[in-house]
Amino acid sequence: MSKSDRYTCRCRQDDSRSSVDCISGSICLALARVLILLLCGCGGYQATAETVTWVPTNGLNDWFVGANWSGGNVPTNGDDVVATNANSSVLLTNNTEYLGSFMISNACTLVFSNWGTTLYATNVQVFNSGVITHAGPWTNSEMSNAVSIFATNVFVAAGGGILADAKGYRANAYSGSGPGGGTYRGGGSHGGRGGSVSWYYSFCFEELGPTNGEIASPLNPGSAGGNFGGGHGGGVVRIVAGDAITVNGTVSANGGNRSSGTYVGGGAGGSIWLTCRTFHGTNGTVSAAGGSAVGALNGGGGGGGRVAIAYDPDSQAAV
Repeated sequence: MSKSDRYTCRCRQDDSRSSVDCISGSICLALARVLILLLCGCGGYQATAETVTWVPTNGLNDWFVGANWSGGNVPTNGDDVVATNANSSVLLTNNTEYLGSFMISNACTLVFSNWGTTLYATNVQVFNSGVITHAGPWTNSEMSNAVSIFATNVFVAAGGGILADAKGYRANAYSGSGPGGGTYRGGGSHGGRGGSVSWYYSFCFEELGPTNGEIASPLNPGSAGGNFGGGHGGGVVRIVAGDAITVNGTVSANGGNRSSGTYVGGGAGGSIWLTCRTFHGTNGTVSAAGGSAVGALNGGGGGGGRVAIAYDPDSQAAV
C-alpha cells in the first residue's frame, strides 16, 4: 500500500488509561472515494434543486411526511434542507436522498431511528443550539440505533452538538444490558472496564462485564451500569466525510450517570468513529466518557468508550 493510500487513525479508549495510534486499511479511503463519486455528480442530482424548510413548530414529526416540509414534498436529490424551528424534532427512520446541504440550529433536533439510517448530503452544518442525536436507550432484545452521516463536509459550530449521551444499552435490572453490562453495583464496560466496589467492607468485588468493541473501527454502544437506576450506556456516532470534519461544538457518546437509588453503577461510554481527509476544531469536544455513580453508596463508575478519528496524514499536515 502506498503512502497516499493510507489513512492515519487516531484512536482512544476513553478510560484515561490507554491510547494508541494505528494505520487503518484501505477501507476508510475506499469509503471516502465512493462518497466523493456519489456527491460529485454520480448521485443524480435533479436540475432544479430547492431550499426545503422544516414546518412543524413542536413535537416529534416524521421526515418522510410531505406536509412537514415547505412546498409539501419530502426533500429529494440536491435539495438544501433547513431545520430551525425551536423545540421541534425531526424523526429520520430511513436513508435520505443525496442532499445538497442539511442545516440545523435554534434548538431544533434531528433524531435517527434504526441502525442503518443514514443522512447523505454534500454539506452538513450544526449551528448554535442545533442537535443531531439518535433514539434510545434500549435493552438487549430491542432495536438499536445510531447517528450515521455520509457527507463531503461536516461542520459543528460552537453551541451545536451531535449528541448520543446515554443513548446506548439500558440499565434495567440487576445486570445492565449490553455485552459489558455491570452487575449489581458495578459500572458498565466498553473500551475500559467499569468500576468495581467492595461491599459489606469485605474484599469481594462486584462482577464486571468484559471490555468489548474494536479500537480502530468502534461501533459498539456502551453497556449499562448494574441495577435499577443505573446509568445507560453511551450511543454511537459514525461520520464519513470526503473532505473535512470541523468540531467547534460537541460530538459525544458519554455514558449516563446513575439516575437514582443506591447500589447502582454508571453507564459505559459509547462509540465515535470519524473518517475524513482533514480534521479541524477550535475549543470543540469529542468525548465518550463513562458515567458517574456518585451518590450510589459504593456504586462503580462506567468504563470509557471508544473514539477513532481516521484522516489523511498528508492533507492534515498541510492544514
